[in-house]
Amino acid sequence: MILLSIHPVTITVQAIGRIPPPPHKRKIEGFRNFVLADTWYKYECILVTIYTEWRSIAAGTLQCGASHEIKISTETGISKRAEEELISTIGAKLNIFNLAELGSTISRKVGVSITLSKKVTVTRTWKISSPPGGECDYALYQRYVVIVFEYLYGGIFGTRRWTYTVDYGMPIFHLAVSKVEKIHLEVMKERKPSMDMFIRTRFKYTVKGTFENGTSTKIEELLTVISPANITRDGMIYPLGWKRAYEGFGEVVRAPHDVPTYIASFMKNAKARGILEYAWGTPHILEEYDGHLKVWLADDVGFSPIVIVVDGNNVPIEGAVVETAFAKASTNEFGIAVLKGINLTEVQDVEIVVTKEGYEKVVLTARLHPRVGILMRYIAEYEKLMAEYNSLLANYTMLQDELLHFVDKYRSLEQNYTSLATSCGKLREEYNALRLDYEESLDEIKSLKQEVADLTEKYEETKRELEDTQATLASRTNTIYLLIFMLASLTVSLLLMALKMTGKLTFGGKS
Repeated sequence: MILLSIHPVTITVQAIGRIPPPPHKRKIEGFRNFVLADTWYKYECILVTIYTEWRSIAAGTLQCGASHEIKISTETGISKRAEEELISTIGAKLNIFNLAELGSTISRKVGVSITLSKKVTVTRTWKISSPPGGECDYALYQRYVVIVFEYLYGGIFGTRRWTYTVDYGMPIFHLAVSKVEKIHLEVMKERKPSMDMFIRTRFKYTVKGTFENGTSTKIEELLTVISPANITRDGMIYPLGWKRAYEGFGEVVRAPHDVPTYIASFMKNAKARGILEYAWGTPHILEEYDGHLKVWLADDVGFSPIVIVVDGNNVPIEGAVVETAFAKASTNEFGIAVLKGINLTEVQDVEIVVTKEGYEKVVLTARLHPRVGILMRYIAEYEKLMAEYNSLLANYTMLQDELLHFVDKYRSLEQNYTSLATSCGKLREEYNALRLDYEESLDEIKSLKQEVADLTEKYEETKRELEDTQATLASRTNTIYLLIFMLASLTVSLLLMALKMTGKLTFGGKS
């Protein structure tokens, strides 16, 4: 991402009064019709419209002599070439060279941070000042590019429209669209075996545009649309299995659950339509398939008449004979048969036989309920539910008693916890006091250790001095002893000489 801070721009409003807004829309390119299919039974196309739209992003009123700053930051994409040019320009202004060698992020003291990528964040500041003599209104507009896709599809039952709008905000001060060069649309269709009733249409569009600063951009997006299929694989019209009431485009609904609702929307008889919707209100379906003939019937039908839908290979069967022991009817063009006159007094398993020339016979067994039977069944279910409710109520009462017991235990534990918390608080205070004493003792021990170390050092020094003194004394003692000996010898010698000289010393008996 490139973060680019542009110097503030000062705008002085000269006129007093309202500023007229710019045109709301400016058409760039008209309808582009991409026809996907156009036959007598099916029509499908895509209409594309592109236009620009101005939208107000800041507006207000300035009093006499007042000013206001507007800061707008916009992130947008640019082409690689424009990015390189922009980075080179910024690099030249900042005296930055060899950008590729400096790594992905460049930062200088000037406050501009550049990250090499295909996104640009531009921050522009507007300073608006009102002239003296009165107030004025101001408005700042931003241009948006709007692309509208209209997906039209339909067949023998009419045309439906689905609209998809793409909204891109383009800042007017950097990348305002001036021209759309190309609109490219790729359409891919697929029909999976598990989705025979729907077609998945994927179309990818590409819009290339040239902007006011000379750069170009490309917008791409992939859309996926799931639409009902109105043609079978063999090319026949396929009215079954569409979405509920053909509304809420984009939601996939599986057959056969919504088939009757869809068919009912095309039935003219209001009473029959109401019966059909009621009959198919349950999600449970009875389905029988034999050969190429399929019969659908709502499960647990509780009234008369009943409605049966018959089709063959996903194609409605008209003229099929549907009969029971009580009634008989033929299917219409939608494959619907309404059996009337079935008056039951009790729940019965009724066989419904469906025959059609060219198809094998299908026999469907359905359990039919009279209206009174339904009421009695509801009463029985109600009594069953009441019994379950009473059982649950008893369990609830027991659980409530246990809960009260647990609440008492909880309160006792809460009191114990409070007492323990108080004790813990006192112990914590004592611990803190002991810890302080311990820390003071550690300091004293450290001081004593230092004193012992000093005394030990002094002792060693004194010991060495004493040893030196002892050695010196020993040496001096020997010297003194030698001097004494020499002095004694000299004294003796002198004494002998004195005696000899006085003649008092006799050697060998002579004087």
